[in-house]
Amino acid sequence: DTNTTITIEEMGEYGSVDIPVTKVWKDNDNKARKRPVSIEVQLYADGKAVAGETVKLNKKNNWTYLFSELPEKKAENGKMVDIEYTVKEVNVPSGYKVAYSKDKVIDKGLTVTNTYEPDNGTDTGDSSGLPAGVALMAMSLIGGLSVLVRRRKTN
Repeated sequence: DTNTTITIEEMGEYGSVDIPVTKVWKDNDNKARKRPVSIEVQLYADGKAVAGETVKLNKKNNWTYLFSELPEKKAENGKMVDIEYTVKEVNVPSGYKVAYSKDKVIDKGLTVTNTYEPDNGTDTGDSSGLPAGVALMAMSLIGGLSVLVRRRKTN
């Protein structure tokens, strides 16, 4: 089967299930100001995108959504089997690495986690190391000047 999408109707009517999805941000409370206003996630059933089941997550909906009344089972080789639901973020924001996991607390819950990883490895949005860096640079400059002054005095 080469179809990449499936419709709810194609999955059949064998009980229903609700699938909550939650977006988690690991970006130092958006200090680098790279977090988008919203993201989109696509629902998948057994690895196939479910048509019409792309949703927007944002601060207004607390970065959560509930895919509700989805078919729980499907007929396969003459028996009923559970449908495995997953989600994927449609466009991962630049500078972020995405990870997907099943919620350990909420049954059937899915979590999408974006961790901010700047391209150059230095812009984390955390400026707590800034004073130490400035002090180190100043000490290096003072050390370099003292060597230069000593050389001039000996010449």
